[in-house]
Amino acid sequence: MLLRRFNALCIASLLVAGPVYSQTADSQGSLPVFQLRARTVVIDVVVTDGSDQPIGGLHKQDFQVLENNQPQTITYFEEHVGAPPDNTPPPPHDANVFTNVASAKTTDSVNVLLLDSLNTPLPDQSYVHNQTMKYLKNVEPGTRMAIFTLGNELRFVQGFTADTSLLSAALNNKGATPETSALLRTQSSKAGEASQLALANQMAELSASAGHGADPNIVAAMGALQDFQAETHSFELDQRVQQTLFALQQLARYLAGVPGRKNVIWFSGAFPVAVFPNAQNFNGVRSYDGMVRKTDQLLAAAQVSIYPIAAGGVANNSTMDVEHTLAGIDNAQDARMDQTNGLQEDALDRNASHIAMDVIAHDTGGQAFYGTNDLKTVIARVMHNGARYYTIAYTPTNIEMNGSYRSIQIKLENGPKYKLAYRRGYYGADSRGELIAGDKTIPDPLHPYMGHGMPDSTEIPYTLNLVPSAKQPPPDAPVAGDNAAFTSASKGPHTRYTATIWVPVSSLHLQATPDGLHQDEVETALVVYDHTGKALNWMVRMVNLSLKPERYEAAQQVGIPMRVEIDAPAGDVYLRTGIYEKSSHSAGTLEVPLSEVTPNVVASR
Repeated sequence: MLLRRFNALCIASLLVAGPVYSQTADSQGSLPVFQLRARTVVIDVVVTDGSDQPIGGLHKQDFQVLENNQPQTITYFEEHVGAPPDNTPPPPHDANVFTNVASAKTTDSVNVLLLDSLNTPLPDQSYVHNQTMKYLKNVEPGTRMAIFTLGNELRFVQGFTADTSLLSAALNNKGATPETSALLRTQSSKAGEASQLALANQMAELSASAGHGADPNIVAAMGALQDFQAETHSFELDQRVQQTLFALQQLARYLAGVPGRKNVIWFSGAFPVAVFPNAQNFNGVRSYDGMVRKTDQLLAAAQVSIYPIAAGGVANNSTMDVEHTLAGIDNAQDARMDQTNGLQEDALDRNASHIAMDVIAHDTGGQAFYGTNDLKTVIARVMHNGARYYTIAYTPTNIEMNGSYRSIQIKLENGPKYKLAYRRGYYGADSRGELIAGDKTIPDPLHPYMGHGMPDSTEIPYTLNLVPSAKQPPPDAPVAGDNAAFTSASKGPHTRYTATIWVPVSSLHLQATPDGLHQDEVETALVVYDHTGKALNWMVRMVNLSLKPERYEAAQQVGIPMRVEIDAPAGDVYLRTGIYEKSSHSAGTLEVPLSEVTPNVVASR
């Protein structure tokens, strides 16, 4: 979205927020209220032949679209042929002006490498890392990609770039190196659990051999041990599911502002949950229906297609792993039984993971890859096919947006039996990004996206003017911010900054009232972090927007400003800003190193 430069003279007349908990402006007059109930559904379709080669040259009349088995009229059609990106440099911006608009150049598609350490054993992570480095040495010129990692949280490693030297450096130096997951069972932990149960079973057998039956205390202890292990596994799985879903939500919010199709190449050793509506059986683990719906909705709005890739390549028998032990096994028969049980468990885990991968790919329009060690070739194939697709749009004949899931079916009319990959449905909501009823309410919905170093959310694009305040306060002045202990915590001189967030009217969902006002409710937040991620100062404000007709007309040209002052210490310090719209559940965030703020440019008063 194009963000215009803003005239500083308009700030005073358009100012609607300041350092207060909420503000409301009123107006008089009368304007008609118009509410748009219909929505446009946009679907990207990859068409391939039996050799998995993309098919081009198809036309609008070749396709048929059905929603819930009802034919739909195609209103937009475009073929994408993998055109190279527009390498025109972006226009320079003024000093101390920053934006959360993604920096990807205009192109048919962009690619994201998601390296998952949360769900992947350490040896498999190392293999993926090496294969990715090999791919980058022979990548097709002009290929743009970004890199994220998933550990305890989603981490931004490298933004979109075609510079392979930057990508390689990021993989080696920016937190993308392999790490152990605290929530993933290793062969050693599995062997330890098996050893505990084997020891308890031996004790039960010894007590029974005395002729009085198994000791009930030992039997009870065995049951308690089994229950404890099952509860531990359930807890670990539950945490991995939640963290995985939330990471995908964060990634979708980051990608929402990037135009075109986004191919997310997800390397993982295990897929703990099929994160889409067609597969939600979690084997007794609690329901994730609300999180699944929210995740699916955000990914659909951002035009994300997921390509799950098994990080382990061709799987080996776990009993041959160096970490596998034969605790409690002292004869050949038991060893053979151990190997048989290991093969069966491996097959069950592998099949469950492959099913989850297939569902994720099928539901989002991607493709799953497993059973191959040549990961670099798989990456190349994904990026090639993912850049050659058709974009189809239609306005649903059913205009009732009640939050229910709607299935999509796309067919080729009178053509060869090609394979079609596309998103298989969406949730009909009242407005863009709105969550359906039943989703858990978070007391502060913006808080999860305000962590230091997290990806910037681009659902609400905005421009930030960040400058030292024209009048700096004396040392004994009250702190600008909500951390009363800031002065003692900062341990040194500090600077007061004026942060003005300019939000385009088109990014919000202002509601027109009969008396001519345009209203909305948003939350704004600022957090000052040191280089370790410790929050030093912060400020959270609820803003009730209520624009008079003349102010609304002016805001359409320059945006809506929200101005706040906050104190920050000197040194390696970062300011993270954010805005959240209550009506659409959309978020925008932006983090700026204060070292990039030019000190001799101050705010006008």
